Amino acid sequence: MESPCHGCSKITRPPLDTAQLIKDVKYAQEIYLAEGLTSIQDVNTRGLTRMFAYVKTALEGDLGIRVFMHHTIESPHDALLSINNTFLFKYPMLSLWRNKFLLDGQPPTSYTYEPHLPFMNFPTWNPIPFKIMFMLTPSRRHYHSCNGDAAIDWLLMLLNLLSRYAYT
Repeated sequence: MESPCHGCSKITRPPLDTAQLIKDVKYAQEIYLAEGLTSIQDVNTRGLTRMFAYVKTALEGDLGIRVFMHHTIESPHDALLSINNTFLFKYPMLSLWRNKFLLDGQPPTSYTYEPHLPFMNFPTWNPIPFKIMFMLTPSRRHYHSCNGDAAIDWLLMLLNLLSRYAYT
């Protein structure tokens, strides 16, 4: 079940432009380096275009800061995109470190037992596709992002099921 506005920004925003994303990477890294940071984690690397911008910047020798990417998976489509088009890797300046299953969003959209925003009190994932996608990628490291007491209980229940059945 999804809220009425889940994914609206994905539909209405213009497509990401690789050239602009490469400029963004270079601009941001200069600010980080000026502040003394030498590595970052992009914990919401969404889609192949954004990932490719990092890869192309690194291949051209223009990546001056270590970047650890977490490919964000919010839907079965994202999971299939990751399974079919990416692999975990680690190079000196760039790595695709793990998948990040985003279970329900940020605090205003947390999945809780007590409704706080009636139209947003739903998890992002349906339990069945979540279990299937997690089982399809057992060799990958996964990170789970969830907010709210109901989301945490739901994740613990799924991980318990997976620990008993997914790897046997």
